Amino acid sequence: MTPPGAAYSRLFEHRSGRVIALCRLVMAMVFAIALWLDPMQPARADVFGLEVLLGYLGLAVVLTVVAWRSWWYDHLAAAPVFAIDVAVFLLAVFYTENSSSDFVSPFLSFFAFLMLAAIARWGWRVTAWLAAAISIAFVMLGARLHETGVVMDLFRFGRRIAYMVLMALVLVWFGSQRRATARPRFVAPDGQPASIPEDAIAFARAASGARSAALAWIDEEEPRAIVASDGPSGRSRSVLPPDALSAQDLGEALLFDRRRRRQLVLKDNGRLLARKGSEPPGAVQSMWFDEGISVPLSGATGHGLLVLSGISGMSADHAPFCLEIGREIALAFDREHYAAVANDAAVMRLRSSIARDLHDSVAQSLAGASFRLAALRNIIADGRDPLDELDSIRGGISGEQENVREIIKRLREAEIAPGDHSLALELGKLADQLARYWNVGIALGKADAGISASAPLIYEIQQLVREAVANAVRHGAATTIGVDLSRRRGQMALAVTDNGQGFPGGAEAELPRSLTERLAALGGTLVISSRPGETRIVMTIPVRGRE
Repeated sequence: MTPPGAAYSRLFEHRSGRVIALCRLVMAMVFAIALWLDPMQPARADVFGLEVLLGYLGLAVVLTVVAWRSWWYDHLAAAPVFAIDVAVFLLAVFYTENSSSDFVSPFLSFFAFLMLAAIARWGWRVTAWLAAAISIAFVMLGARLHETGVVMDLFRFGRRIAYMVLMALVLVWFGSQRRATARPRFVAPDGQPASIPEDAIAFARAASGARSAALAWIDEEEPRAIVASDGPSGRSRSVLPPDALSAQDLGEALLFDRRRRRQLVLKDNGRLLARKGSEPPGAVQSMWFDEGISVPLSGATGHGLLVLSGISGMSADHAPFCLEIGREIALAFDREHYAAVANDAAVMRLRSSIARDLHDSVAQSLAGASFRLAALRNIIADGRDPLDELDSIRGGISGEQENVREIIKRLREAEIAPGDHSLALELGKLADQLARYWNVGIALGKADAGISASAPLIYEIQQLVREAVANAVRHGAATTIGVDLSRRRGQMALAVTDNGQGFPGGAEAELPRSLTERLAALGGTLVISSRPGETRIVMTIPVRGRE
């Protein structure tokens, strides 16, 4: 079943030439009938007046047929026919003007038709000039009628001039407020980026009513041109070298007729330029369309060409409309490209995050286990009981096993343990675990029990503490470590102090990579002060907006 309004859409949507021709025909017919029914009309020059008006009716019939059958002749005839419309308007007023002709005179309807036709064809600026010219011609016609002795109601004549000016102002304003051609929206199906050419062709065909379509696209980062087509003969896709599309192919939108060597080119100012004897761009010729619309595609990430053929009743109005379709398709290619770049960036961030987590937990856990096993070997060599040390190592490994599970959980879920938690409490648990694991003394400084943070932020801080403690024990041979936490003015300061041998370069030492990368991801900073017997690392993390 045909949807309501579909028939109207097929006949008149994007076909202003048809609408203008049909309005001209109806108006000529109604005016001719009005003259035929009124025995007092034409008011003067009976035979000549009827010949002009009946001739105009015949012309209106011919122009309606032309508008339905030929976009080329409809465009070429627009300007000369508009001049004829103006002349007939003035002649009609002349032949019907008398003291009682308000209901017969075509003044109001004819002038409105002229203004709307001009707006549809050439825009509001040209219409403003034409309105001024027609108004002046109307005043000159009134003066001529007065000179010939026609009895005129000057008040009514002045009122008509006022109507013309008012109507012209309103219609020109209306034309100036017209927005750009409504752009149909195209969003490629999620998860199918490779099918964008075919999806774009289906979208373009549905929006324009074309029976066949072809699309070529060159991504700026890919040394190839993807060419896809769809029509009554089926679908196809091929890959061509990037030089398959020349700069000429990407110039301007145009209607073309290869057999008759005709083109209507849409210029940047919105005007249509008729060309005869010109061949369409090479890429269009290679697609073997005899008649259709060629639209350049220009995006931030690539360029291409869209060709539509088999549009029933194709007219000049389709050029700007199909250009909007092309812009929407180019945007879809850009969105796909940016989504791929964002996905690659997300993968890189995830890889870096996993690498840091593995380094700060699993790698450090294995290093700690090796450290403790070496100490266990010395205990056994000295003949001491190793059970306590074995229990300590087992407890430490169990704790690290829970940490690895936490990492896996973070990878599987967007967020763990939603809500805020006590940071001091969580760090206290971590300090006890690390002290047992590394067999060192870890003192947690006085921290405000009210300091809380989200689970992801607590996890990041815990990983910073793990890495700092591991570095202090493994590289600095520290035996006592202090951890202090404070918060003020939207920042959280985490200080780790140890009694180890310090960094080889002191305060000028190279900053630990894992700590700097994690802090950079959090927007934080790292400051180190180091000398033999005391090393202090202060990590500052902005927390405003993270709660």
